Amino acid sequence: MRLLVIDGSQIMLPDTADVSKEFGHISYTGKKAEVQGAHADGLASVMYDVLNRIVVDSVLGKARAYEVNLACEHLEPIRRWGIEAKMRHFEAGFSVF
Repeated sequence: MRLLVIDGSQIMLPDTADVSKEFGHISYTGKKAEVQGAHADGLASVMYDVLNRIVVDSVLGKARAYEVNLACEHLEPIRRWGIEAKMRHFEAGFSVF
């Protein structure tokens, strides 16, 4: 039996011109106006097999990627591997489909 879970997280990437060009950047402003700037950023989406404690699939998307689209990219490997999905449950940020 497999229990597969998908989770996404924003991650700060190395702040180089090449990385920023490839993935984009996130602008920020702190509580004090003088604390502001931008840094290279990406959206990591990871599918875990929580019963076997392993990562099954992962995707690194652009800073402004839509988390639901990245999660959908994990569904193709499930089909290709022949894993039958009896039920899918998504957290509040996802639609159930």
